[in-house]
Amino acid sequence: MVLLLLLLACEAPVLPVRETLAARVPWTRVVAVELAPVQVAEGVARPDETAALLTALLERRLADLEGVLPEVAGVEPRPGLAGTVAPAARWRLQVQVDGRGDELSVRLSLCEGPSCDGHEVTGSRLQPTALAAQVATWVGESLDREPLSDPSAWAAPESADDYAVLISGRAAGVVYGLRPPPALEDLGHNQRDPLARATFLDPAMPTAWYLRARSPLSGSLAARRLMADRAAALDPSDPVLLADAAALALAAGEAAAALRGFEAVRGAAPDDLRFALPLAEAGLAAGAPEVTRRQVDRLRSVDAARADRLSLEVRLAEATGSLRPDELERLLLAWQVAAPQDPEPVQRRVDLRVAQQDLAGALALIPELRLRAPGAGTQAQELALAAAVGAWEQAGAAATGLGDPRLAADMQALARRADPAAAAALIEGAPEPPRRLARARLLLDAGAPEQALVEALAVQAQAPWDPDALAACVASWRARGHEPEALACARDLARVDPLHPLALLPRRVGP
Repeated sequence: MVLLLLLLACEAPVLPVRETLAARVPWTRVVAVELAPVQVAEGVARPDETAALLTALLERRLADLEGVLPEVAGVEPRPGLAGTVAPAARWRLQVQVDGRGDELSVRLSLCEGPSCDGHEVTGSRLQPTALAAQVATWVGESLDREPLSDPSAWAAPESADDYAVLISGRAAGVVYGLRPPPALEDLGHNQRDPLARATFLDPAMPTAWYLRARSPLSGSLAARRLMADRAAALDPSDPVLLADAAALALAAGEAAAALRGFEAVRGAAPDDLRFALPLAEAGLAAGAPEVTRRQVDRLRSVDAARADRLSLEVRLAEATGSLRPDELERLLLAWQVAAPQDPEPVQRRVDLRVAQQDLAGALALIPELRLRAPGAGTQAQELALAAAVGAWEQAGAAATGLGDPRLAADMQALARRADPAAAAALIEGAPEPPRRLARARLLLDAGAPEQALVEALAVQAQAPWDPDALAACVASWRARGHEPEALACARDLARVDPLHPLALLPRRVGP
């Protein structure tokens, strides 16, 4: 019996990863906390630096609360939180600093809509980390959010050098737009750029390195990623610093490093919804589709992530070739519905139909694409597709929208080929040889060989041995009843294009 049970156990199917993950605890939903500009009362020493540095420290420590998305008005999110799912709730934190000299009292107001909670903390201006730790702890308790790291470490001083801390405040002022940025030639200068000066004065300050990594003023994405790595190494208790480094690595094209970083963040915050999408993106970029697939499967329960999840599913299917074109079309349509303003799913549907040589079907999607992405790019696609399927009126309208009246006239002439005289009138006066020859052909069809000959001879004068011009001369002379002139042109045509149906080859001599 024991042997039979063992055999049955060996034959039992192993649950796929996606089913195992579906049984995990739910994601921790994302809540945004908008940091209102810190208000510093008169009498507080170094008010500008105090306000800016407190903003930086609060942004860092609030992000250490699971699922909390700190937002500073007028500034892009920090790199590690830029790819988070849309928040399910929004709060606003107002901070008012009062005191004399270095002793401060900080009044707090945390509001969701009209409902607010208040609190007050006290501390020293020279120990801003301790103040930020108190504020973040209170916010975490108010929102019922667990810290991702040990809160007792949050109050550790950034530096024993008060001047270095002061310069960090100036660097924060630059990052958050509270101070003007340094001149272009001063960027990175250890004396004239506060961002560089802060880390120069004390290279062991994690928040100073965080500020450098956060700011586009600090250089290339690869350089900023190294700065984020430095910040994370100086404060290994903060997993969001790892997320910053990973996000910058992903943006710099260092997919393998990004995947390692986001995997480490997941180890510290396995159910934090803020990092699900970046981890999935890193898996896709690094050629690790199973990582992406696991995140996608878990995200099926998150309505706020629907559009992003469908985008990932599409790109995952393209990377792995796991879907037939009709299945991919249905997935793209679902993404299009979930993201009603995003042009990408519609553009991908257009591209898919073009790849399948369904040009008419691709053209049918252009009106929707035009609504989402108006402009020259969409009009150029419309022109190409309309011309390819012979929808000349539509192609002409697209050419007009692109500001190309000559091309618009050509398209309209093609649309009126059944009335060759009207079509020829649309391109009258065209100087280009191909367009003059096209007009000559239309005039011949309209029974106006004299005008056709004028166009043909004008082109031949510019290019005496152009076979199309010679052929137009043959046809025009012949239509006018001038056979000798037509034969002369036909002989010249035979010299450059002996296989042309209007060419007149010399009579064969000899056997």
